[in-house]
Amino acid sequence: MQRLGSKLDPCSWCQAFVAASSIPTASLRTVGFYAGMLLETTVSKQALHKRVRRKGAAFLESLLAAALRRRCSDSCEKFSCLGFKRILLQDATSMNLPLRMRNTYKGPGNAYGKSSSLKVQALFDLLGGVFASLKVGAYVDTDMAAAKRTLALVDSGDLLCWDLGYFNI
Repeated sequence: MQRLGSKLDPCSWCQAFVAASSIPTASLRTVGFYAGMLLETTVSKQALHKRVRRKGAAFLESLLAAALRRRCSDSCEKFSCLGFKRILLQDATSMNLPLRMRNTYKGPGNAYGKSSSLKVQALFDLLGGVFASLKVGAYVDTDMAAAKRTLALVDSGDLLCWDLGYFNI
């Protein structure tokens, strides 16, 4: 078996993650399979786990921020003349996980039992083109709880945009 070493470049790493994300039950083993196909070598889930930690997460965050900056560049130019220091957009998305992860990432319960889901809370600064906050947690962490944490990050002169899930009426 050929050892991975430093052959996993950022481009291949990202391509493997994107390819694996199309599979509902994707795991690091799945990502390793795609990375191995791209690089024509064996890529273990352990090797990927080492790379997914802080540097990998920071890399994915910077890729997502760059994609959002590119997508929103016309809007940024239009909104920059409004006089706000920052325009903060907050939203969340969730993803089902394997049931074995339910102790770490509690999902919604129903008549059939408990599930495992994670929730990503993103707070994006539209004018700055960066994430003010990006948190991964359990599905049961509500938007209202995230809203309370977000209020500590808002300064005078900021415009904060939420959907109705963040309001308590």
